Amino acid sequence: MGVNYSQDYYRGTNLFSVRILPIFETWNIKGSTNFSEFSTIISLGYFPSHNTSLLVNAKYASIGGDLSGLNGFSDAQISFNQNLSKYNLILTAGINIPSGITKLSAKQFETVRFISQDLFAMRTPNFGQGMNVILGASWVHQLSDNYVAGLGLSYQIKSEYQPLSGFAEKYKPSNEISITGGIDIRLSDTQTLTADVMSIFYGNDQVNGIDVFSSGSRTVLDAVYKQYFGFNGLSAMLLYSIVSEKYFGSNIFSYNVTSIIESLKLNPNKFYAGANFNQRISSKFSLNYGLFTSIYQKTASFFSNYTVYGFNIGPNYRISTEFSIPVILKYSRGSAPNKPDISSFTFGAGINMDF
Repeated sequence: MGVNYSQDYYRGTNLFSVRILPIFETWNIKGSTNFSEFSTIISLGYFPSHNTSLLVNAKYASIGGDLSGLNGFSDAQISFNQNLSKYNLILTAGINIPSGITKLSAKQFETVRFISQDLFAMRTPNFGQGMNVILGASWVHQLSDNYVAGLGLSYQIKSEYQPLSGFAEKYKPSNEISITGGIDIRLSDTQTLTADVMSIFYGNDQVNGIDVFSSGSRTVLDAVYKQYFGFNGLSAMLLYSIVSEKYFGSNIFSYNVTSIIESLKLNPNKFYAGANFNQRISSKFSLNYGLFTSIYQKTASFFSNYTVYGFNIGPNYRISTEFSIPVILKYSRGSAPNKPDISSFTFGAGINMDF
């Protein structure tokens, strides 16, 4: 899938931003597999002017539990963004640096394939791939005092890499084209509504020049409603993700690490609904808490047809205008007909610095 080069930063008048977030995630599949992942996410931002930014993102992760252990850096991403405000354009250029782990053992490959299921939504779902380059542009236009519309287009070029140790096969992910569109509506002085649609179109993935898989396309539709109550705020989100895909042939790799029936869909469509309330307790302390649910389509994959629901709590302590400590707490449970129940717990605490 696509590499995410964008990060949310509080620009203000600061020249640099540093975000460091260690986060622990654990999953329990009742009567079956337990696994966990500890990730440290490092995000750096440099803002030489109001219209220019340079962003760097890197992760280090360690997987434990019943799965084969794996730890190391994932690929790093660097992106450059330039806002051409005179033309209402934002230009983006990014690169995925292959600094992560490739040439995995068969057991490590199975571990990555397992944790990368959409159902788990891990912070570090994979560790390494080839060098990728992305070029993009987005256009924003204010239609009136209450309406703003935007369009975006990007193209990502992916290079081949060797995912497995001891095997000569080279895997070449397909290039990607992404098209986005959205509208922001100001309903009142305290209410806003945002609606977006994003479609990503893929070609065929190849192993040693032979087509083995096509992701087809992925379309994501979402709408976000926000209402403000002084220093407090409520947000509600609906999202629907539509996935199409096709496999060509029974085995991706010659040693039969995975057996796939041709033309069966594995990755499920997903419906998500969530609501969060951010409450300012004092000038230095705020608390975000919310509820969410995700419903996954039934497909040929074992990790489909699940309904997941849960809650999250996010205290944030601002020591000064330059330094804050965010905390993440999240718990979820899921069930599906004739399948084991699942549960997950997430905890993270980091530092945000702006200077």
